[in-house]
Amino acid sequence: MLFISQSRGPKAIISIEDLNAMFQTEKIQHAHGLQITYNADGQTRNLFVYHESGKEIVDWFNAIRAARIPTSQSMSKGRIVSAGADAFAQGQVFIGRTDEGYEVRAGLPQGVRVKKRKPAITVITPIREFVFICENDQEQREWINALSRVIAQPLTSSG
Repeated sequence: MLFISQSRGPKAIISIEDLNAMFQTEKIQHAHGLQITYNADGQTRNLFVYHESGKEIVDWFNAIRAARIPTSQSMSKGRIVSAGADAFAQGQVFIGRTDEGYEVRAGLPQGVRVKKRKPAITVITPIREFVFICENDQEQREWINALSRVIAQPLTSSG
């Protein structure tokens, strides 16, 4: 049997600058899942992909995220830990731009307490605040600088 379909062109053309990637295992029921989001016509669209190799998915994640940051800027590498649990899926913090209401601050939001006093970062989004704990003051400064550079980037046109 032969199936022939008339092509009407691509269903979507997406600039790499408009993509965001986050690890996602629960929604697609696969240990090496990735959720890729983009905005189309004012709505968030999702692509769910997986691979049998965890390294392959991590490579895709890193490639998508790195493509969104100009190569003239260095990225911070390291680990920061979320200070609380909530209804958001673990590992999912979308970071937008300053003109969209995103902000990065040193320290904890008013009224938030942690067991061990370590340097903290608060990422403010239009919906809520995310708190991250760093290992030391230098790591806190590096993350604040890196995140601040990302949210300060203006929207670029691909035309």
